[in-house]
Parts: sequence; structure tokens; C-alpha cells
Amino acid sequence: CIVYNDYKVGDNISVIITARDHNKNLKTYGGDFFKAKLFSSELKASVYGEVVDHRNGTYSVTLLLPWEGQAHVFVRLEHSSEVVQILKKYRDSSFPRSHYNGHFEGSGPNKTRIIEVVECNLKWGAEGSWRKGSCCCEYKDIKTGTVWQCERPKKLSCDKLVYHSRGSMENPLNPFEKQFFAKTLTNVPITGDTQIINILPNTTDIANGMA
Repeated sequence: CIVYNDYKVGDNISVIITARDHNKNLKTYGGDFFKAKLFSSELKASVYGEVVDHRNGTYSVTLLLPWEGQAHVFVRLEHSSEVVQILKKYRDSSFPRSHYNGHFEGSGPNKTRIIEVVECNLKWGAEGSWRKGSCCCEYKDIKTGTVWQCERPKKLSCDKLVYHSRGSMENPLNPFEKQFFAKTLTNVPITGDTQIINILPNTTDIANGMA
């Protein structure tokens, strides 16, 4: 809902968002990711406001009214609190989302050419999750400090790495979690008060300028 008053250019408008769960029940907790904006189709202009989470299922937004004329408020649910928690879980984990291949080349017996392809990835997550010992070859970027780790080739030494290539992409979500990323549950427009907001000129500023 929108708390209405007589508005002028430079005023603020307060918007209250009430969240519901996937069963349309009112939420009593926060964590949802909303975006709210004021827009004018005629002027092709818009301005976003900061959404404040009150941790009880309600959110408030303050929007600046920067132009004269008509405007509408638009609210979108980018991700529900359930999806936000899933994203945080995998953001903080050491799960390798992308896999890469390391291509090693070198000379073998009788001048034969040996080519080996092994799995590589960045060292990611907590130190305790890193692979250690003689299992891997490591390459540190001096500028960024990141460490690239490849499985040790069976026949070639670590200095025979020639290049990397993109491997497979792995989806970490389990079947239950995948349900929350359905198109009908993310990036959802929120229906509410659709009343047009009329914004009048700010005559106070004009009067002050003439004084």
C-alpha cells in the first residue's frame, strides 16, 4: 500500500510492502529481496528507492519524486527469503561450480609427444577444503594472489602446463532447492495499489527564488 498526501516535486513517498510465502500466507519474518521504483512511462524516467527489511514480513521504501506530472510505483520480488538463503549457502561453500581442463604437453621416450588433460580449478573456500599433498600442481598469480590447482599429470611434470580450457558446469542445487528458482517464483511483479500519483510543481522553491 502507499501512504498518500499532496505531493510536490522534491517530496518523498512512503511505500509499505507486505510479504507472503509460496502458499499466499502472510510472512512473519524477513529476508526477501525486493526492488521498488517510481516510474513514468510518458517521460521514460524512473528512480529506485532503498528497501528496508523490518524482519517481520513487512518492508518499507522511501521514493523521491523528482519530476512534475504523473508517476506509478512498481515493486518486484527478485528472490524470496528461501532463495536468498540457498544463494548464501552456496556462495559461502567451496563447491566447485565450474570445472576447467589443464592441457599438459611434453616429450616422451623415443621423441614421442605426450599430451595429458586433467581437471583444474581455483583454490576456493576455507583452507581446510583445499586438496593438499602431492595430488596437485599449483600455480599462483603474482598480481592477484589467486592460486590455480590442477591434478598432477601421470606422466608429465607440473611445468609442462600449456593452457586451460573450459570444462563442465555443475549445478549444486538439489531437486527441492531447484523448485524455488522456477520462473514463477523469481523476478515476480508484485500487485498492489495501482493509483496514479500526481506530482505538482514545487512553488515554494519558485517563491524563494524570487524573494
